[in-house]
Amino acid sequence: MKENRKTQMTKKIFHECFIELLEEKSVDKITVSELCKKTDFNRSTFYTHYEDISFLIKEIEQGFVNHVPFSTMLNSPYDATYINIKYIYDNLKTFQLLINKQELVDTYIEKSSESLKKQNIKFDNSYVLALNYMIGGFIKAVEFWSYHQDECTIEQLTHRLSNFGNTISHISLNIHDK
Repeated sequence: MKENRKTQMTKKIFHECFIELLEEKSVDKITVSELCKKTDFNRSTFYTHYEDISFLIKEIEQGFVNHVPFSTMLNSPYDATYINIKYIYDNLKTFQLLINKQELVDTYIEKSSESLKKQNIKFDNSYVLALNYMIGGFIKAVEFWSYHQDECTIEQLTHRLSNFGNTISHISLNIHDK
């Protein structure tokens, strides 16, 4: 269901102020009261949209995976990788602050799994293992790049990671077929 503009703006303000607070302190030290004070919204507004801080974090994390064209990853891995890296680049500060949370990796893995199942890929533990390896490696590689951007462009990183991902996918599919 599409949210109205007022709800979208309210959530955007909560997201931005939460990220600002996250720059100052760890997640477990941020309170709803503190966030509401920073946003100039009252607590009831926060609770209208979120059960607690963890739901806000989950929504921010979902923003990173909802834009990824998971359905095209097998057919066009370069394009899917580029779109993903470009989105991370455009939201770099948020990515760098959230990357240490395992939930971000888990959300990527969950969405990838759902997409592959929709494409009738036979899913077993060897495929799940390869998927965890690829996504965990992708996230860590992009995290490293986010602090060393001057060493390679988005296009160069996309090329390297999509080639690596293709190699791992083929190895995984070959193992699975045997």
